[in-house]
Amino acid sequence: MARSLAYLMLLFTYVYASCAFVFSSQRNAIAKRGQAELLTMKTARVKVSSSLLMRDASSAYWFKVGDTVEVVEDVLKAGINLKGRVGTVTETWEKCDVDPTCCCAEFVDAGFAVHVEFRELDKEGDDLFIHFFAEDELKKSKDVVPFDGMSCTAFKLKQLNVGQKPRSLASYDPSDDS
Repeated sequence: MARSLAYLMLLFTYVYASCAFVFSSQRNAIAKRGQAELLTMKTARVKVSSSLLMRDASSAYWFKVGDTVEVVEDVLKAGINLKGRVGTVTETWEKCDVDPTCCCAEFVDAGFAVHVEFRELDKEGDDLFIHFFAEDELKKSKDVVPFDGMSCTAFKLKQLNVGQKPRSLASYDPSDDS
């Protein structure tokens, strides 16, 4: 009886430790993705990890609601590969502030931590769909700035030709052209 209880405690400790902590072999990938600093202790010859890093698989750390993201892994939805598609984050799994150890968050699959909304390819109408992703399958997209077709050089030449003093591009109003 005592031996089976000891085995049960050992099994419980192993499962708990493997789910709750990330060891130094995985820490570099997590820190690189989040651009976080690694806390290490340097010795004369060897760089040694000084501590464990707590990780909660039920929370999304790198994305927030409203972020524009791109799918970087092969993910299928209804037989269609979503790799390369761009969407908007609509929900992320997070620990609640009231009870950070609540049991409902323990059962969240890390593969479904980020909910992303996509428009259909034709971008007409209200054809939207949502899919669930792990954080490793997404990357933040850079904001797209509209381009009016006029280069900075063309803008400056136009100002000089009109005989005006060059000014910043941000203050340019095309309706003021003479």
